[in-house]
Amino acid sequence: MGTAKVLIVDDQMPMRHILRSLLSKAGYRVVAEASNGKKAIEMNAQFKPDLICLDITMPGMDGIETLKKLKNDHPDVLVIMITGHSNRKDIEAAIEAGASGYIVKPIHAGKTIQTVQRILANRFEIQP
Repeated sequence: MGTAKVLIVDDQMPMRHILRSLLSKAGYRVVAEASNGKKAIEMNAQFKPDLICLDITMPGMDGIETLKKLKNDHPDVLVIMITGHSNRKDIEAAIEAGASGYIVKPIHAGKTIQTVQRILANRFEIQP
């Protein structure tokens, strides 16, 4: 499970660095980072990650719109939404658009890794 490929998408460089460090230390392979939705779609097509950590609040194309496009292009990709605020509308929109999980900032290292492990385990358990 630790060799899963991850794409990190957040408009804040410090958050990308924190996630990269956290996921790398846990044994995941961070294959790319993107600072916006357009770049995320390009990186998804290029690297075909197993999991995408996707910020909801970004300038231009927000996380929900990005999620819809990502899932349209690659329906099997797993996406964990990351946000600084957990309002019900965003959570419902993310789930409806195909998100596999949700993490609220400030992120907690242990909970973040548990969420990633759980989502990847569920994904890989159902594959033949």
